[in-house]
Formats: sequence, structure tokens, C-alpha cells
Amino acid sequence: MKETKLKAFEFATDLTKQLITLSTILIGLSITFLEKFNVGISRTIIILSWSLLFVSIIFGIFTLMALTGNIGKINSERDMNTNNIYSKNITSLSILQIFTFIVGILLLIIYSACSTNLKSEYPEDKEEVIINDENFNVDSLPNDSLHIFNQ
Repeated sequence: MKETKLKAFEFATDLTKQLITLSTILIGLSITFLEKFNVGISRTIIILSWSLLFVSIIFGIFTLMALTGNIGKINSERDMNTNNIYSKNITSLSILQIFTFIVGILLLIIYSACSTNLKSEYPEDKEEVIINDENFNVDSLPNDSLHIFNQ
């Protein structure tokens, strides 16, 4: 019975560590590729996403501390029944970590979707050359101008 309970603590610890790692990676990648997204969109969404992912990391650290504390309290068979992974100090912190992680990811997805949909069809840093010609056709559709961007 003791091995089963210790295994449960081990799995809970692994899950908490994975969420901490994913939150850290998502913050790092989104900061790295922030310039690729449209800067015209409100940055409030991405900052809120980073904040929630950071709070998820903090709750994860507190969850690991609670797991360690509960394992440290187990000295006898009686302690095995009272200290488990379903203790309030562990579950409350773990639920908060999972909730902030999910909301942070959803906000990151919303920001990414909004910024890619609002991306300008013309590159901002390229020089535009317009050629006006009434006889110019693209795919058999009449068009009177051609937009060319110098690289």
C-alpha cells in the first residue's frame, strides 16, 4: 500500500513538473516570435497570457512544495491514510495551476489567431512598385495594376 501511495505522489509530481516546463516553453517561444505577429493588435491579451502562464509556474512550485511536505509527514501507517495526493493543500494548488495554465494557453491561441488574421497583405518594410497597364491580366482576370515588392 505504501508503494502505491508513493507512486501516486511521484505521478502528481511529474504532472506538475510537465506543466511548469510547458508554461516556461510557451512564454519563451511567444516572446521569441512576438515580432512575427501583427503589432497593431492589443498587447493586453498576450501580456495577460504570459501573466497567467507565469502564475501557473508559481502555483506549480507551491504544489511541488506541498507534495514534498505531505510525503515528509508520512511516518506510520496511520499517516499514510491521512496524507495523500488528495489533501486539500495539494489539490487546491494543483487545480489553480491547471486552471491558469489552460486559460493562459487559450489566451495565447486567441492572440495568435487574431494577429495572423489581421496581418497586412502587403509587407510593411518592402518598397512597393506599381505598374499601371490596362492590358495586364493575371489568370485571365483583367487587372489594371501590378504590385511588386522589392526585397
